[in-house]
Amino acid sequence: MKVKVAEYREQTDSAYDQIQAHWCACVGDKEKISWFAVSFRVFNRLSQMECSRANERDQERYENVFDRFSTHCDKHEALWMRARAYVILCENGIDQREAMQRVTQTEVEILRLSVIMPHFARQVA
Repeated sequence: MKVKVAEYREQTDSAYDQIQAHWCACVGDKEKISWFAVSFRVFNRLSQMECSRANERDQERYENVFDRFSTHCDKHEALWMRARAYVILCENGIDQREAMQRVTQTEVEILRLSVIMPHFARQVA
């Protein structure tokens, strides 16, 4: 989706805020899983943006924020997997509260969901 440079910058800045400020405010696994679910949507939307007017600095910042998110996902892989399962459950009609309860129960279930639904691979650039 093509966007104006102001929106491109604004969304990139928002993604930085998501990583730097919002993660630090999370307390406990449930909040961190929710953070990943929200972040997935933020970065999925950002990954679809194109801006022909973005300068070199804008593009470097854009790429850097994806690198940071990817590193963050790798560092917190178990929570990232749970968040992926949470999003899958919600997309398939499971109530958010029920989905959160399911993903915080056992890691075996999360691994099973990851194998059953491989189409939900990490979609970061």
